Amino acid sequence: SIFKCGMAVTTYQSISNPLHKVLSVRDVRNHCPQPQLSNWLAPEITFPDWDVAHLGEIFGIAYDKFNNIYVCATSAYANAWPTNLPYGPAGSGGIYKISSFDGSVSNFVTTATCCGSTIGTSTIPNVLAGLGNICYDQSNNQFFVTNLEDGKIYRIDATSGVVIDTYDPFSVDNGIPGISCEGERIWGIGIYGSKLYFSQCNQSGTVSVGPNKIYSLSLGSGGTFPPSGSEISEITLPPISTTYPYSNPVSDIEFGANGRMILAEHSERGLPCQPVVIAHASRALEYVGAPGPLSPSANQFSIGVANYNNSAGGADYGYKCFDPLTQGIGKCDEMLWVSGDA
Repeated sequence: SIFKCGMAVTTYQSISNPLHKVLSVRDVRNHCPQPQLSNWLAPEITFPDWDVAHLGEIFGIAYDKFNNIYVCATSAYANAWPTNLPYGPAGSGGIYKISSFDGSVSNFVTTATCCGSTIGTSTIPNVLAGLGNICYDQSNNQFFVTNLEDGKIYRIDATSGVVIDTYDPFSVDNGIPGISCEGERIWGIGIYGSKLYFSQCNQSGTVSVGPNKIYSLSLGSGGTFPPSGSEISEITLPPISTTYPYSNPVSDIEFGANGRMILAEHSERGLPCQPVVIAHASRALEYVGAPGPLSPSANQFSIGVANYNNSAGGADYGYKCFDPLTQGIGKCDEMLWVSGDA
């Protein structure tokens, strides 16, 4: 594999330029000798096809047991609805596979016309809304993907790309093409053991039907969905401050091996059912205790400059240190990497 465990996969907004890079892999493993509080240009892996012409705008990231990378079509950078962002050949409900052998791009899941069932096909229904995020269940060789179109979680076979089943945790979608509304919309998703966690988007800045939340599902044998109505509320996100008495939607959920959970928010504003991207109003929040009851950790993370609330919506744990000569690693999951917008 050209991708190694501990490297960081990053996605970028193209700014609608078809030649712009939208994906790269950075080898951040050897970070210990780097100077702190300065920009570090970590070694980069990228390929000509990793541009908006071949992938469109992408946000959600996962990798499988062979280190193949999977990225999801997104509307996370939208500043108007219907979204004016370019989507790639797989469409607004598309998922792309990046080969760990040669970096080549292929369509893994493509887009179906909104809004019926696509179980048994390699398609997800979507009309310009984009997908939320994606996580890999290694124990059962499958993916879970959130769909911003209909508020459902899609369970997808990791070998074929076929949709196995779906789970709709909240309001039944109205069937009208476009992004789902606050309360129905889900975004971040992550798995720890046999427990699947996902975010409910109730607030986009001052547009609110309640606080943003994290829910969980206890999966059945083989990683199957439980019966409808089985979702459990795990976390109610705290407001940013008394000055900003709201949170922003959680777009990424990741876990350390010891049950630590990191949540990355994504800054949004807009009108009801029409969120648009902003910046400088989102955090990375850590909780401990998975898969049992979760509680906030003592760690606080300053991201970027100014107000330090500059999460751009992606985060994950990494090695404490890495020796490039011996390939030796320090403790796992002792470093946190967060994408930032300042």
